[in-house]
Amino acid sequence: MKPLFFVIFTLLLYSCSPPIPPVTSVKNTHADSTDNDTNKINPLKADDSPLPPEHYKNKGYEIGFELMDSEKVGGIGIGIAMESVIKILGQPEKKSDTGINQVDGLLSQEWEYKKHGIFLWMEGEKLSKLYVASITLTSPCTLKTRRKIGIGSTSEDVKIAYHKAMDTAENTTHLLIAGSAYGGIQFIIHDNKVDTLFIGASAE
Repeated sequence: MKPLFFVIFTLLLYSCSPPIPPVTSVKNTHADSTDNDTNKINPLKADDSPLPPEHYKNKGYEIGFELMDSEKVGGIGIGIAMESVIKILGQPEKKSDTGINQVDGLLSQEWEYKKHGIFLWMEGEKLSKLYVASITLTSPCTLKTRRKIGIGSTSEDVKIAYHKAMDTAENTTHLLIAGSAYGGIQFIIHDNKVDTLFIGASAE
């Protein structure tokens, strides 16, 4: 199971969330440099491409894996290598200590771009080969998914945009899931609007 950064806390407030497997923390030997130009926050570009048709090759919960493979926000998607992330966003404002997932043995870090409202969970066999494993968006992020959903979108906007992918059995007033907890997009709702958007898997 992949940790969801602070979004787990939010999910616990509004809904039930599966437990996280133990992760062993190890000292981060890749200290961040605060006076390096690569730490500057780059301006982000919104996706201006036309709204794609809601057509899926898969059915059921497998739609979630298709969403994970196809969705990008500001050029960032699941599986994108760290070099591409840095090229788009610059160095993160903060990196967590490196952890070792006791389930699959992968190294992991949380990369924070708090000024953009973007939090990335990075994984890989080596620290030099990390890739995006999950994406969390929160305020003040202005980026949207390929179906034009972002922070501040209404519950109705989400249901219309992802009508065919909605996991109606799991959806509540405060949580809407396109795909499933095993993979897809989770929209945490507060006051009928998207408060947090998570792309990835919260269960295995």
